[in-house]
Amino acid sequence: MRFIPQDRTERHSGIRLAVFVLAFLAYALFLMAGWSTGLGVYHNPGFCWVAASFALLALAVASRRQRWTAVVAVVVAILVGAYGYRENATWKERLKHVETPKAACILASEEFV
Repeated sequence: MRFIPQDRTERHSGIRLAVFVLAFLAYALFLMAGWSTGLGVYHNPGFCWVAASFALLALAVASRRQRWTAVVAVVVAILVGAYGYRENATWKERLKHVETPKAACILASEEFV
């Protein structure tokens, strides 16, 4: 493949490769954003679904050799999103158990004032 494409098939393959690479860069960024908790305790699984859509875009433009990579990326994004939802549910339960005694202590101290 030359630097400047000579015919239509070279242009299409170059465009498909560029879209594939850009989709995987966006996939990586959104997957990392969905996996991380930032400064809090909750994951952001919504970003994982955006990453899965970019992996599906990469799958749509992938060549035969690149399809397995795109399929694995879709599966990983879905699994990480499901993991994020599960971890968020676990943290909600933990925080609910921690906040309940504190609320009871605050209410008890307000009654005596």
